[in-house]
Amino acid sequence: MNKSGWGERTMGRTLLGKDSVLARGLARLAAVSRAAMLAAVGTAGLLAACEKEAPPKTPPALDDRVQLLFSPDMARGPYTADLADLTAHLVEALVVSEHDVQRRAKMELAASGARGVTALRRFVERYRSDPGGADYLRNAADVLSLSEDPAAQPILCGLLEHPSESLRIQVLRGLLVHPSPESYEPVLKLLANSPPGYQAEICAALAKLDLERAQRQWLLWVEQGDNPSVWPAILPTLALIRDPELVLRVRAVLQRTDLDTLTRLWLSAVACQAGDLPKDEAALATLRAARESKNPTERDLAVRALASAGRYDELAWTLEHDEAPGLRELVARAAARQPDHADARFLLERAANDPEESVRTPALTALALHGRGEAVDEALQWLSSPVLQEVQGGLQILREAMASRPEVARRAWDVLRPRLDTLATRTPVERAMLLKVLGQIPDPEATRTLLELGRGAQGDLEGTRAQRFILRQSVNAGPIAQDALYELWRASEDGLLRLDALEAFSALGGDHSRELLLKVFDDPRTSSTEMVYVADRLARIGPASEVAWQLKRAALAMQDPSAREALQGILWRWYPPPSQRD
Repeated sequence: MNKSGWGERTMGRTLLGKDSVLARGLARLAAVSRAAMLAAVGTAGLLAACEKEAPPKTPPALDDRVQLLFSPDMARGPYTADLADLTAHLVEALVVSEHDVQRRAKMELAASGARGVTALRRFVERYRSDPGGADYLRNAADVLSLSEDPAAQPILCGLLEHPSESLRIQVLRGLLVHPSPESYEPVLKLLANSPPGYQAEICAALAKLDLERAQRQWLLWVEQGDNPSVWPAILPTLALIRDPELVLRVRAVLQRTDLDTLTRLWLSAVACQAGDLPKDEAALATLRAARESKNPTERDLAVRALASAGRYDELAWTLEHDEAPGLRELVARAAARQPDHADARFLLERAANDPEESVRTPALTALALHGRGEAVDEALQWLSSPVLQEVQGGLQILREAMASRPEVARRAWDVLRPRLDTLATRTPVERAMLLKVLGQIPDPEATRTLLELGRGAQGDLEGTRAQRFILRQSVNAGPIAQDALYELWRASEDGLLRLDALEAFSALGGDHSRELLLKVFDDPRTSSTEMVYVADRLARIGPASEVAWQLKRAALAMQDPSAREALQGILWRWYPPPSQRD
């Protein structure tokens, strides 16, 4: 028997003594479903597999998650700053705070619209000419990049003239977060003054800022033989040309005899598009010849060019005849981007039967997401495999389908649930892997079972207490798991279990995590230690406009001196009062 496979179904029947962990688990689960009972059996195996007796539970106040928050080093005295206008506090964080706080401040300033942009304009002017101000300007560039306010773009473009090359490239990348044609000219000017190593990236940026203008600019370069060093970077974007006027100009360029293979193949992808124009059979013949070439580089170029041109009808040959899995995968991924296109869908159906998993996976993922039952059935078969990689591959295929269709998640859970029976016979590495797999199923029963499996679990998994590890895996199922973990916190009297649940359901961040944490914040059963931990999590999740005042209120009302000091330390850390600078 293969001891490393996941296919065996072995029950830990030697663990059934009256004082065993399993007996205690069965007593706790007497009223739950068959699925939860199986989870208890799995718990028994998990606990019995630990070689050492579990140590006493760590008091939550000494837990590593809260110990630093209570450290005297974090205390800075009473926090009396006015939080009515948080913009100045967030700007101050760009100068004085560490990475996590700055990251949160950047997001909040970017979301604050015109007020944030106005503050950042003053900030940029203050440090623009400061020899030591480049790092502060980098922080400002991050904020302006994220801002959706149109007034942020001109300030960013102004930083393209800064003497720091690394800052200029950061600004270039920032302009692509919310690309605007108005930024095209400043970036084109940057291209003229940049070293060769950055020119390809700048050309790609120009295409994202204004594709049609970039295509016309670059086609003119090709026609005139200008700037040949950047042609390899611009040709894939030229292949996206659809304008009939530009297609005719490309066909005229192809009449030249001095074009290299790279240029000819990419331009042939443009020329072989017909639309209302007569077909260019010569261009198509060039691509077909390269597609079937013995030279792998030419075949790769041909496949990429045909995919860019949307000629999916010409890519079936690669799936059927090319022996290179990488090229067949390239075809499958190109087709997966256009699953509603009839020829692309045909390619996906062919790729779903490819002998290589790397080819099948993107095809099956696209088909499953678009409701093709046979693709879902195939992925579910992967979940039954004793080979871990295939199980993980099946989940990858089904992940988006499970999120949007509960019945798919339930079918996946039905397939995976029996594996809980084998936990007692698995190695620690295999147990951890299996629990990670089970934690990805967004199904209520799967979540309940995993939480029962985690409650009271002893020993370690991947260097973490088993209970904490399992609860952290369970939240990967999303809001279903977050709600169940919150209810677990409410129902439990175990301080360590409650802290594990808080950590797990807040790990995803976002609105739902904040809503649940605020419920905990207002619950009279919340301990002072939990209040401090929740305050730190709220500050990390934000936004400051919703949580800062609540943290200050809690600090003022806290009776526990050490917890009050810790809450004030959190306020000082996340919302530093603005200082006066020249």
